[in-house]
Amino acid sequence: MRNLRIAMFLAAAGAMILLTACKANKAPETPAALTGPTSGEAGGYYGFATSSTSPDGDSIRMVFDWGDSLVDTTALDPSGTTVSDSHSWVVAGTYGVKALALDMEGRISAWTATHDIVIAAAVKVPPNTPTPPSGPTEGATTVGLVFFARTTDPDGESLAYRFDWDYRNEKSEWTAYVPSGDSTSGQYSWYHLGTYDIRVQAKDTEGHVSSWSPPHSVTIR
Repeated sequence: MRNLRIAMFLAAAGAMILLTACKANKAPETPAALTGPTSGEAGGYYGFATSSTSPDGDSIRMVFDWGDSLVDTTALDPSGTTVSDSHSWVVAGTYGVKALALDMEGRISAWTATHDIVIAAAVKVPPNTPTPPSGPTEGATTVGLVFFARTTDPDGESLAYRFDWDYRNEKSEWTAYVPSGDSTSGQYSWYHLGTYDIRVQAKDTEGHVSSWSPPHSVTIR
């Protein structure tokens, strides 16, 4: 009888061990369908979210596949937590974003269905029209006069400037690039008396050119 009780105990213990082992081998559930935008622009950041649960209550990481050969893995979060991540695409196209869950023991879920996002080419705009150049309003022939130019760029790009001196269609060379919002200068000498309307134009690092500024008049006496 004692041997029978031992056999029954061992059988029950074996069943518990087997049950525990089976429970420990369960992978996270396939994450919920991704939520996020369906369109965007190259260079912008776009966020996506999903959640998953672990049958064992293990903490979970999310692995996001962005459809452009790049993959991100989040930190561990408790089972059932909604997890989000964001990504930026640099080339226009349609990308299928998907995610899977990875628990703290290394077990993985199936991938979600792909969530397509259509990325359009970034629309670049030229620099803002510069303000009128600042500088003297009078001068003498052959004397170099210095004028300053300034504007900003909507994309935050650095800017180069050139001046139109209103004399025989002469324009300066483009200046060196300076940060958006900073000023730069140009110098010119006139050899004939008269009043001249100086204008300035800006160019960003991608070659987009602004309109010419309103004039700044200087009289050479």
